[in-house]
Amino acid sequence: MAPLARLKIAHKLLIFGAVLAVPIVLLLHSVVSGYDEGIRYTRNELEGARRLELLRAMAENVRLHQRLDYLRLKGDLRWEAQRKEAAERIDEVLARGAAQQLVAPWQQLRTHLAASPAESVAAHQQLAAGMRNLVRELGDSSGLVLDPEMDSYYMMELAVTLLPDAQTTIADAAMLANEEALGEPVSESNRLQFAIYADALENSTLPQVRHAAETSLREDRDFHGVSESLQQNLWGLLSGYQAALGSCVEQMRQYSRSPKSGVSAPELAAAADRAAQAGWEFQRASIVELQMLLNKRISDLRWKRIVALGSGILCAATLLALLWAAHRFRVRQLAHEFNLTVDARVSERTRIARNLHDALLQSFQAVLPLFQAAIYELPEGAVDARKTLELALDRTSEAIGEARDAVIEGLRTSAAENNDLATAIRIAGEELAAADSGQARTAFQVLVEGTPRNLDPLLRDEIYRLSAEALRNAFRHAAARNIEVEIRYDAKYFRLFVRDDGKGIHSDVLHAEGNQPDGGLRGMTQRAELLGGELTIWSEVDEGTEVELTVPALRVYVNSTTARDS
Repeated sequence: MAPLARLKIAHKLLIFGAVLAVPIVLLLHSVVSGYDEGIRYTRNELEGARRLELLRAMAENVRLHQRLDYLRLKGDLRWEAQRKEAAERIDEVLARGAAQQLVAPWQQLRTHLAASPAESVAAHQQLAAGMRNLVRELGDSSGLVLDPEMDSYYMMELAVTLLPDAQTTIADAAMLANEEALGEPVSESNRLQFAIYADALENSTLPQVRHAAETSLREDRDFHGVSESLQQNLWGLLSGYQAALGSCVEQMRQYSRSPKSGVSAPELAAAADRAAQAGWEFQRASIVELQMLLNKRISDLRWKRIVALGSGILCAATLLALLWAAHRFRVRQLAHEFNLTVDARVSERTRIARNLHDALLQSFQAVLPLFQAAIYELPEGAVDARKTLELALDRTSEAIGEARDAVIEGLRTSAAENNDLATAIRIAGEELAAADSGQARTAFQVLVEGTPRNLDPLLRDEIYRLSAEALRNAFRHAAARNIEVEIRYDAKYFRLFVRDDGKGIHSDVLHAEGNQPDGGLRGMTQRAELLGGELTIWSEVDEGTEVELTVPALRVYVNSTTARDS
């Protein structure tokens, strides 16, 4: 505690502020880092969603190419242009780097045309399985399947898991229906397969899709604010998908019971194509809405980061303001205590001066008539004794006069009471000029340079006494015609000059006076050292004398002093 007690108040407040600021900064860094991490994570998900849309478009065109290539192999060449367009769209997706792992299988499929419908179907299904695996890997690598936000999590489930699986089932059912529509024999196993497709879509896919969509709409309100696009679009897309898939499932069930149930293979194939198309649209829209949710989350996290930073800056500013207020309060408190000390010192000095004036000096003054009476009673022949007593009487009168002057100066209203140093020095100089017994009265003036500043009361009184001593020396010993005091309030220093155009001081006398323990010049030098300043005396015989006092502003000005003391 001892080293801490020696620190200034400003330094203590600085340490206290640093101690308070460290946990605030750490907390702010943790919060902002959390938001930054969330933004980075979401951007990675957003990139995954963009690639997911490319894979969806590729999967749609691969299924289309599969069906049209099957028709080509069956001899129906009406769709050859559409098949080539689908192949070109697949090339565009692969050229954008969405699925580098599938470039080789696709080029093999495209350049080496299948010789039979079964071979074409198998090659396309193998390519579709590779895309499905790539979608799952993309969900893992981009963080979509680990998304911590519930609204985008359920949209991700629609886009990454549920709808791609459903599209695979619908595409397989549509392909089987197309095969039968083109004259393939209807077998019991095929009807059983349609029943399995219908059960999977009705009892698993549709409930899960409905739950994911409805949950996403509900959770959307509880996280990063309502997404108007999601609320407006998802209901309609879900309804259209449910209607198309429900119609397809119903026809599958009817067809699975009997080929003569009233549903033909071409009708079933058309219903499956409509369900597949509705599924592709629903998946594409789900990916778009997922991207909008992720972008909304990034905007929300950015705003929260700005709010966190603003709150941190506000807390820091508030802390600084409180520390500054505490510092100013403590400074005022110290100034008040200091002023009380000054008042007590002035009162005590005044009391002592009055006691000297009322008691000791009056007693000495009463002794003088006794000495004079003793001189008158001495016989005329006692010349030496008379001269000795007369000399003692003169010396005593001079001592009483000097003591009276000092006591009156102590009783006089000092510069500390009205903070006007120039006025106090002017009064002291005018009194000395009035008391000058020379034939020609000495001209005296006080000059002030710069804007007057409040001075430390104790230092101000010491400056006043030093200037008064310099003025007494000038009036009593310089035989000057002009005496001038200049006060300068500079930014870095306080300066006071006492100049006269008198007879000056010989250099030997000046140096000798400075070495005397009780000399006047020596006393002024010591007083300047106590002030923390520097006293410079210049003098030349018959050219006058200049006394310069220089005190640093940080020590003598009130604002600087309080800061220094605190």
